[in-house]
Amino acid sequence: MTLCRVDNSINWPIITRMTHDTDILIVGGGLNGPTLALALAQAGFRSIVIDANTRPKREADDFDGRAYALARASQKMLAALGLWTAVGGQAQPISEIKASDGHAGRGAAPQFLHFQAAEMEEGPMGYMLEDRYLRRALIAAMEANEKITHLSDSIVQDQRIDEDAAEVVLADGQRLRGRLLVGADGRASGVAARAGIRRQGWDYGQTALVCAVEHELPHHGVRIIFIACRAAGDPAAAGQSCLNRLE
Repeated sequence: MTLCRVDNSINWPIITRMTHDTDILIVGGGLNGPTLALALAQAGFRSIVIDANTRPKREADDFDGRAYALARASQKMLAALGLWTAVGGQAQPISEIKASDGHAGRGAAPQFLHFQAAEMEEGPMGYMLEDRYLRRALIAAMEANEKITHLSDSIVQDQRIDEDAAEVVLADGQRLRGRLLVGADGRASGVAARAGIRRQGWDYGQTALVCAVEHELPHHGVRIIFIACRAAGDPAAAGQSCLNRLE
C-alpha cells in the first residue's frame, strides 16, 4: 500500500488569504467610502480606503459652505457606527419643515406644506451637519480601527479582476489585492469607467445657487424649502406647474 499526502481543505482559505492585502479595496475617501469601511469593520472585514485627497485637506477646519440635511435614518446609521457622539454636538436638530413654491421675485405662495417634529414620537425630523465635522470624525474613526487602512494622497491608475482577487495599481507603482473592489469615488468614478459600467443622465436645464446664510434672528430649527417656478410665458415651463415640481 502506498501512502500519499492529502492537504487538508480547511487550510485553503488561509492560503488564499495570504494572496490578498485586505478583504475589501475601497476607492474613494469622501463620505461613502469611510462609512462603508466602518460598517464592514463591524462585520469583521478588513478594508483599505484609497483616498486621492491629502489628509490635511480632509481635516481642514475652515468652513467651505458644505452642509448636509441628515434624515433620521442617516443619523441612526452614524450612531450605530459610533460616530454620533463625535458630531452630535455640532448638529442642528430640525424641528419643523416648511415647503412652499412661487415665482422668483414675487415671494412664496400663501399655501405651503408644514411638517412638525412634535407630531412624531422619535424626536427631531432630522439634523443639519456641516461637512467639516463629519469628515474629521470619519478619519478619526478609521484611524482608530485596526481593520481599516487609510491611504491618503493615493490615486488608482489601473485595476484588474481575476478569478480570486481584485487588484489596483496606484500612481506610485504599489499594487494592492483584495477579494472585492468598491468604487466610491464620485459621479466621475474611475473605478466604474475602467470596469465598463455606464451611466445615463438627463439635463433638466436648471441652475442652483448654493450659499451659507447667517441669521439675524433665531431660526428655531425650522427648515425652509422654496421652489421657484418659471413664469407662465417661459417656453421651458410648458406643461409644468409649481405643484408637479414640488412632487
